[in-house]
Amino acid sequence: MDVIKKATEIAKKDLRKNYIKEGILASQGTWQQIWARDSCFASLGALKLKDTQVVRNNLTTLLNLQKKNGLIPFRVGAGNPLKLLIKQGLFKKPKKTSVFKGKAQYRFEKPPWFPNPIDSNSLLIISAYHYAKISKDEVFLKENFEKLKLALSWLNKKTKDGMLWQGHVSDWADCIMRRGHVLYSNVLYYAALMAMDNYSQKAQALKKKINQNFWTGEFFYDAIPNKTTKRFSTDGNLLAIIFGLATQAQGEKIIEYIEKNNVCKVPCICNYPPYKNSFADWSVNLFGFADYQTKTPWLWLGCLYVAAKKILKLNYEKELITLSELIVKNKTVHETLNAKGSPYKSGVYSSEPKFAWAAGLYLFAIK
Repeated sequence: MDVIKKATEIAKKDLRKNYIKEGILASQGTWQQIWARDSCFASLGALKLKDTQVVRNNLTTLLNLQKKNGLIPFRVGAGNPLKLLIKQGLFKKPKKTSVFKGKAQYRFEKPPWFPNPIDSNSLLIISAYHYAKISKDEVFLKENFEKLKLALSWLNKKTKDGMLWQGHVSDWADCIMRRGHVLYSNVLYYAALMAMDNYSQKAQALKKKINQNFWTGEFFYDAIPNKTTKRFSTDGNLLAIIFGLATQAQGEKIIEYIEKNNVCKVPCICNYPPYKNSFADWSVNLFGFADYQTKTPWLWLGCLYVAAKKILKLNYEKELITLSELIVKNKTVHETLNAKGSPYKSGVYSSEPKFAWAAGLYLFAIK
């Protein structure tokens, strides 16, 4: 359809706008830095375009800044995130920045407060696997395989009871206070294990643990159940389908639950039922956007929904058209939207346009 073609061209343009010689920037707005998470998700779309060199450069940037313990930086570039956020609220249009004006940034090694992101290393390995599969770049693998093993070793040391354990605000949903054994992070860990040679047995043991502890009969819990986390998470459930952790039958149950509860209407919210704003980190409450990762629709989650239905061989045309219409309507691939499908704005924060993560996953979903 014409709207899909138009949205595809917008997504291509937005993604490629974020290419620099060192890798893939998160956006052209506030987040003009290489974020490990954003760039690795975006790389899945870049590879669909056969833009292999920028993915290689992105991986090389992150691996060259790897710590001796295997940790990669969560971001590379100028500016403190909190200061950048305040500037966005006051001045709206951030100045252009250079990725290497600032140094590689890390957080704290030990939970519970502001620990290093738990998902960056997994996504690095997943991105490297897809890059190697498409590019057939044996030189890259030979030069970096030990570093990739070291990245996995860092993850292996973050496990409790055979699953990843994380502190507060240490995955992509870094504005809500979920902690412990989180589905999203463990699904990515499973995918990273499957991507590396000689780790399939460990991956299958993790898969068994996840099924034993997270599966409800309809979906996987957001985190091992307690009074706040006994709910559906869009991120982990859809990634479980995409990375083959969920069976066909489980995948169909997950989609049925999403449809029954209108989770992916405009296009997808993060959790159902949504977390209360009181579960959000103090900083987003202070700056007036506590609903950012509780009730707000995210484009990248909508892209995962299309990809998951496609993998399950279910009809995804309606959802793809909805996504495409939103991109065409807004003339860019936005980070987040409001309930009417317009760019999100609350307190000091406004949705990032030309958002590489979502643009990349749109291309990943449709190609």
